[in-house]
Amino acid sequence: MLPTSLQRAWIRGALAVGGVVGRPLTADGQTMDPVMSALVRFANRMRANGTPDLAALRKRYAAAPAVMGLQPDRTVRVTATIASGRPARRYEPGGRIRADLLYFHGGGFIIGNLDTHDALCRRLAARAGLRITSVDYRLAPEHPFPAAYDDAAAAWRWARQSSPGPWLIGGDSAGANLAAGQALDGSARLQILLYPVVDMLHQDGRYPSIVKFQDGFLLTAEAMTECANLVIPPGQDAGDPRLSPIRADLGRASPALVVTAGFDPLRDQGRAFTKALQNAGVRAHLLEETGLTHGFADFAGVVPAARQAVDRIADAIRKELRPG
Repeated sequence: MLPTSLQRAWIRGALAVGGVVGRPLTADGQTMDPVMSALVRFANRMRANGTPDLAALRKRYAAAPAVMGLQPDRTVRVTATIASGRPARRYEPGGRIRADLLYFHGGGFIIGNLDTHDALCRRLAARAGLRITSVDYRLAPEHPFPAAYDDAAAAWRWARQSSPGPWLIGGDSAGANLAAGQALDGSARLQILLYPVVDMLHQDGRYPSIVKFQDGFLLTAEAMTECANLVIPPGQDAGDPRLSPIRADLGRASPALVVTAGFDPLRDQGRAFTKALQNAGVRAHLLEETGLTHGFADFAGVVPAARQAVDRIADAIRKELRPG
């Protein structure tokens, strides 16, 4: 097997060529970034070989950052800690620290860990001037709902007791769901939600993007249903605000920066949550990366447009933290 550095270089080169010779994907009046299109085509060919079981999926997801993700920023100081009984990492950049951020990784509540999101946390810490604490919450199906929510709630209490802040809370995908659930009481200076899932009830037709991008754009509607079935115990109301924060009373929620991707089944959930917050009188800003897919930060090491999007997120956080 090739060394990791050569694998990364090969993938970047192959995607760059694919982006040049292949026609960008289009859907819903949007055009996908050419390199992202090449990656999606490659992923769809891989899916034709079958869907891995959960153990294999976890192993594959854990290995992906080394060849697909951002290069770790070694200028950021990283220390291990424990957040209310859960393993955590603290990322501290050099220079001025504008705020603390408690971060929850994505992965559909069933995959992901501190390692899979290490480079992303480093990048956001360095560029936005944040001291970030990333928490490793319990995963389903071994630990179904409300385990992850309870871990997030305990970590949020621990964080605010550990330093005066100001404290932000955030995450991507499933992690954004956990962050939004904790921000309902307005306890965060800002909630930062990257391509969030905010509603575990999908049957009511509120989110057309689930149908428009249900297959062929990395995250599928089928995968979302499978994750929900692993997370939510039989008889549990999926509309519980702890699972579906968009269905809560949002009048006291924290201000929000919501990031969506154009080719994402969850795009319209992010849009709807932003609008619902605004309708409740809460300041909320939507940043939509129209040419990218769900989970684009995972590919920021090989898709230049994804790396630029991560930097735009960091810059938007800095802007949100400016006085006045």
